Amino acid sequence: MKRYDLLKQLAALVTEEDLVEGLLKNYSVLYVCGQNLERKAAKALKDWVNGGGTVFATAGAARLDEADAAMTDLDEVFGRGKQISYQRYKGPLRARLELLFEKPLDKIKFPNGDAINALCSREEFEAASGTKVL
Repeated sequence: MKRYDLLKQLAALVTEEDLVEGLLKNYSVLYVCGQNLERKAAKALKDWVNGGGTVFATAGAARLDEADAAMTDLDEVFGRGKQISYQRYKGPLRARLELLFEKPLDKIKFPNGDAINALCSREEFEAASGTKVL
């Protein structure tokens, strides 16, 4: 089996329309990246998480709505409070060109002692009340 064929079986692109139409019921995990998310999609995502879905988000994910207005609709879901700082790479970011030369913004440290470099975006925020920080 080719690598691409395997990835197609493990992951799928889910659009904002898919969220609104309830297609997340077919998934157990969603990875959210990108600053903007339509408010109606944010509501659907929140409902899905409250129903048992698991969501992972990149730095700065869903901080803005479809009109670039500040959005806090998913802060409870993400366990995030007030944003303290945010850095984001601006420009083209190709895996075999620009990404090769990016300097780490920080390290992400895991409870078991492992760490990985944080590249291209970094967000610092206060943890929401009741959030468990790893």
